[in-house]
Amino acid sequence: MTQSIVPSTPGPSTPLSESYTYHSPRPTAEGPYILGVDEAGRGPVLGPLVYGVAYCPVSFKGKLEGLGFADSKTLAAEARSSLFDTLSSEPSNLGWSAISSGMMKRPPINLNVQSEEATFLLIRETLAKGIQLTEVLISSNQEALTDVYVDALGNTTTYEKRLSELFPGITFTVTTKADSKFKIVGAASVAAKVTRDACIECWHFEETAGNDQVEWNKAFGSGYPSGRSFSDCCHRC
Repeated sequence: MTQSIVPSTPGPSTPLSESYTYHSPRPTAEGPYILGVDEAGRGPVLGPLVYGVAYCPVSFKGKLEGLGFADSKTLAAEARSSLFDTLSSEPSNLGWSAISSGMMKRPPINLNVQSEEATFLLIRETLAKGIQLTEVLISSNQEALTDVYVDALGNTTTYEKRLSELFPGITFTVTTKADSKFKIVGAASVAAKVTRDACIECWHFEETAGNDQVEWNKAFGSGYPSGRSFSDCCHRC
């Protein structure tokens, strides 16, 4: 997938030096909605940490289950690309957003803190668009539906409590591997991963801005130190 068809990335010649947020058009279907949160890019040497959210009406949840969304790390690039297109193929029911957060800030910010701040911001901005994420009760047995699902590491109980305090009236489930447990988190995972991959694919170094004489080797794979492509690239530079 090329960057030209990934709207949640900066321009092809724009160095990624500042954090930014992208929001898809607001779905038009009536709520209430469920929402999932996931990230891509925790701990690379090159490239952004991208957090994504995806949301759909509770009434669309049955169809969502059959669309194929899952933990983006388990999907081939072609499958992620196809699912990314699916996110935009149901504009009345599916919405998504992505926030790209620079990890080399000065002064440094803990990755967990960055992740939480990105999640808080995306939920606030989704609510500001008029998306209803309040608790719903099933009339047959009065069982509460969970409205927001968050994929997280570390102490999920503390994180869940913090979210509930910040957004009263919304029920949260914060758990590890949420992207493989809940399809709406899988959709958020795809939005984040495809956005990050597109950023890396068309990466533009700040050092080359205004200087056409400087050329950098761009065969750096996904930007993780454990990746063979990135390791080889570093040795060649």
